[in-house]
Amino acid sequence: MTRSIRANIIISFVAFSLISLVLVGAISIGFISIIGQTTINRSSNALKDQIQDNVKQTADQNALIINRKLSNAEALVNAMAEECVNLFKTDSPFKFRQPYYDYFFEFDRGQELFPNDTYLDQQYGIYLSWSYASWYIPQSNSSNYLQLLAADPSLNDTVNRVSNMDYIFQAIHENAPEIRWLYIAFETTNLFINYPGSAVGGTNNERNADPFVSTAEEWYTDVRSGNGKIVFTAPYFDPIDGALLITIGKAIYHPVQNTLIGCIFADITIESIKEKILDIDILESGYAVLIQESGLVVAHPEWTAPNPNVDLPTIDQVEVNLNGLSAISQPQLTVITSGSTGVIEYERDQEDRYLAYAPVDKGDYICLIIVPVDEAIASVGVLAQRIDAQTVTTIVQALIIILVAVVLSITIGIWISNRIIRPITHLTQIASKMATDQVREDLLGELDLQIDSELEKQADEVGDLTRAFKGMLNSLKQEKKEAIQKLDDSFWDE
Repeated sequence: MTRSIRANIIISFVAFSLISLVLVGAISIGFISIIGQTTINRSSNALKDQIQDNVKQTADQNALIINRKLSNAEALVNAMAEECVNLFKTDSPFKFRQPYYDYFFEFDRGQELFPNDTYLDQQYGIYLSWSYASWYIPQSNSSNYLQLLAADPSLNDTVNRVSNMDYIFQAIHENAPEIRWLYIAFETTNLFINYPGSAVGGTNNERNADPFVSTAEEWYTDVRSGNGKIVFTAPYFDPIDGALLITIGKAIYHPVQNTLIGCIFADITIESIKEKILDIDILESGYAVLIQESGLVVAHPEWTAPNPNVDLPTIDQVEVNLNGLSAISQPQLTVITSGSTGVIEYERDQEDRYLAYAPVDKGDYICLIIVPVDEAIASVGVLAQRIDAQTVTTIVQALIIILVAVVLSITIGIWISNRIIRPITHLTQIASKMATDQVREDLLGELDLQIDSELEKQADEVGDLTRAFKGMLNSLKQEKKEAIQKLDDSFWDE
């Protein structure tokens, strides 16, 4: 079955248009998909890098906060040391202030040989005073402490002089309440001054059987070895109330004789560091950790300080899987404690985690920020979904454009076919009339067959065809006239 020229033109035009549009559409959609996926990959990688940078910056900022806290405590210890040294100058204007022996803060309270503001502090778990410090020396007890003072004028003079430290102790407590203890240990006499005022040596039986010698303690020898420089001790348990502490101390020297007077100290509890510095919200389940350069854990949300008879664990002993195996490898621990700043990724209980580490300038500490990778990169998934959604929208828009283009191509094809076929149809109709007798008689009559003048004016093949067809009609008319004229002439000749 043959198709008309009109049908062929429409089908050819539509087919060509559809093939072109489908190819262009497929290529466009392919490029849109590739661009979308490339955008997702590059954006995701950039966002992951940014997230790691943010985690590292959080560790840096937290380390900076800890450093400021420790620097503040360091400044306070320097101020205390300076004030204490000034008290031993020959021209020191110190005034006598009532000193209190430590025993009566906690024991034999009926004698009321303690400051009026002494009370049972729930946090410390003992009786103490914030207005006065307490003093203690080995071998002293509630019966002989006054005799020991009277027998040693130098000791008595020291106790009277350092009683003036109570004022600076109070000022420090008001400005830095996170500092738990302030105290001075004297080298030659083993005199121990403690603030807030409280019992240090235990009961009389304990004092007699096992006297407290401050200069024999590890924290004292560590600070003394600093030779006048600030020293940060390793965490240890307070013998008074069992709290885990870090000590900041400095050796002090006589202003005239330049001999070692003793060491002055400030204690900060690990709990206060955890509460005021490390208890920060990091996404949903991220957390901060403080360790020493040796890897020992100072503060960790999953770790409770053990009793004094148990050694402190290292970070790889706390960050463990459910099977008890360490989640942090030894090479990773070496990197963490290297003194640099960075981010590592490790797996704990089948969960990938980012660990950012940043050293704290003071005290040889390292601040860690640990965040589950899934939480950290959750925004990457959101970004990918948004890009995917935008890609789908773009593809739908492209399909709509292609559909509109198809409709337009069909419309244009019909219009073009009409424009091509209409003059041919018109000429065909004229030719058909010419083939009939009626048309021949018409040609002999009015000869008013009309050719579309607009078609004649077209400067294309259709115009040429129309003009040729009209020329043919004119030739036929002329021949017909000549034939009729010959018949007429023949008739009259007869």
